[in-house]
Amino acid sequence: MLVTIKDLAGMEGISENALRGWIREHKLPTVRVGARIMIRMGTFEDWLKEHEQVIEPPEKFKPPESSYEPKSRAAQKMKKIY
Repeated sequence: MLVTIKDLAGMEGISENALRGWIREHKLPTVRVGARIMIRMGTFEDWLKEHEQVIEPPEKFKPPESSYEPKSRAAQKMKKIY
């Protein structure tokens, strides 16, 4: 299925400017149909999988391990329940 830049941006939640930048830098394959620039959905999905990255937050942003110990008896009972 061929889609326009505008349609793909709306479907995928990506800005049109980002898509146009990838196209201009020859990072995203396109098909020209007359004067229109179109993108094959299958090609886009494959391209996206190839460029997918998992970004881990730096250590300084990770929450510390909890060393909280409840003080009251009620809080201690709640801790045992959960």
